[in-house]
Amino acid sequence: MKATLTVLGSGTSMGVPTIGCECAVCQSSDPHDRRTRPSILIEYNDKVVLIDTTPDFREQAIREGMRQLDAVLYTHGHADHVLGLDDVRPLSYNRPNKIPLYARPEVGALLRNTFRYIFDANYKFGGLAQVELDTIDGPVDLFGASFIPVKVIHGDAEIIGFRFGTAAYLTDFSAIPEESFSQLNGLDILFLDALRHTPHPTHSTVENSLRIVERVRPKQTFFTHICHDLPHEATNATLPPHVRLSYDGLKLEFAHCMQVFHKLEEVPDNFGPTLLSVGNFDGVHRAHQHVLGEIVRSAKERKMRAMAVTFEPHAVRILRPDSDLKLLTPTPEKLRLLAATALDAVMLLPFTRDLSLLTPRQFAERILKKKFHAREIHEGFNFRFGHKAAGDTALLTEFGREMGFTVKVYSEMKLRGETVSSSHIRKLLGEGRVSRARHLLGRTFSILSNPGRGRGYGAKYTVPTINLSRYEELIPKDGVYITRAQVGKECFDSVTNVGNRPTFGVDSFAIETHLLNFHPIELAPETEVEIFFLQRLRDEIKFPSVEALRIQIARDVKQSRRYFHLLKLTTNG
Repeated sequence: MKATLTVLGSGTSMGVPTIGCECAVCQSSDPHDRRTRPSILIEYNDKVVLIDTTPDFREQAIREGMRQLDAVLYTHGHADHVLGLDDVRPLSYNRPNKIPLYARPEVGALLRNTFRYIFDANYKFGGLAQVELDTIDGPVDLFGASFIPVKVIHGDAEIIGFRFGTAAYLTDFSAIPEESFSQLNGLDILFLDALRHTPHPTHSTVENSLRIVERVRPKQTFFTHICHDLPHEATNATLPPHVRLSYDGLKLEFAHCMQVFHKLEEVPDNFGPTLLSVGNFDGVHRAHQHVLGEIVRSAKERKMRAMAVTFEPHAVRILRPDSDLKLLTPTPEKLRLLAATALDAVMLLPFTRDLSLLTPRQFAERILKKKFHAREIHEGFNFRFGHKAAGDTALLTEFGREMGFTVKVYSEMKLRGETVSSSHIRKLLGEGRVSRARHLLGRTFSILSNPGRGRGYGAKYTVPTINLSRYEELIPKDGVYITRAQVGKECFDSVTNVGNRPTFGVDSFAIETHLLNFHPIELAPETEVEIFFLQRLRDEIKFPSVEALRIQIARDVKQSRRYFHLLKLTTNG
């Protein structure tokens, strides 16, 4: 699926020219040096999606001849990104429904307060923008495409950018958290904040953004949120050929957001031809990433679609319901990780009894050949398919000769002598070996939940903690871990205990996290808390007294602080 991206605005919060300024850039006759407030427009599938409504939106929309708007996504709530909301009014009339606005909860609350007359049901006068608020709590699926939030740091606040297909837009940041880099693989186009050369407390510099480019290695990078310190032509002359300043009105074409199909009937009849892989993809680990990367690369060369066919729920939960399988990645996280591989589409195939009864031939013919028009299928050496897992790669290859597709089979992947597989990673986590699991996953293992109620032992007897609500999927072995905790908008170094807290008597399982250098206030039940498990410290132990436990916790905290200090030295080095 192809899309067009238009840069509506590429400037800083004051725009360029800046009021009252007589510098060379503000007085420039080069139209590229005229920069309105930052925003982009994305067009695909006859739909139009806007990121941020700047105070210059009216001017931008008239300049681009906008006649349609189908959705708005917000990166954050600063004035230069939201104050143009009222100007969507003309585009919101004569529609079958209201324009959806997608924002994180705190941004939604700000919009409701700032534009109370729009959202107040008691307002009796006409001329209101016909819009409605929706909450961003994960990937946003719009018109057959996914917009994936990417967390960035903007001064002392956490905001978001977005990844969509092979493009990503990260405006207004001073740093990118380590865990966000995994969402920036395989990009054709990357937009980065690059305010100026001199440091700024809330924005990236040209030099810092160039370091990010060197790490991420997108095909093309465009700097945005540019102030009047950077003349367009002269600055471009100093940048690498694949890095340029963006400018108002710039238009780009790219492979758009990964489509997610939830049932076969959603797949268009003319979808394809495809290169694909079928599997559970639990964890989307390094072996999965290798196979999917080969599919994406080959599909681009052959101008075909790259896709993965996976299942919901996991087949084992239907075929062996007593197995109590715990997943490495719940479905929303799996889709986010699959999107980061730059696939064009994912089929989230409902695993039903009827599907399980399809013979290998029926599965290959009805789904792979007729539905997805497969031209090449990539599978691991141990791939099985069809009723009672009767099909293997040899049989699939035989079907391919008959049905017009080829099969590429991958041998087992090993790293430092360990097999890269979902089952082995589950085993490592079950043993508490989170560092080894991180190596095989290609990222830090994490769990995402919300605050839960504890028994108050931490605050009363030892150290204050955040308790997580019940988490149904895989967690590491009981014990104490060095972790990072993403709490709502902020990220903290932390120590996490997983287990039954035996020192306090009757077992009561909990996942509780102590944030270093921070005492958590009462958290709202809907606050997202993500725990990243970096290194195991020790087993959970029943101590003879609360005082003995308190002494051990102090040791755990000291060891964790040393870990983060050394990590910082290594990173800066």
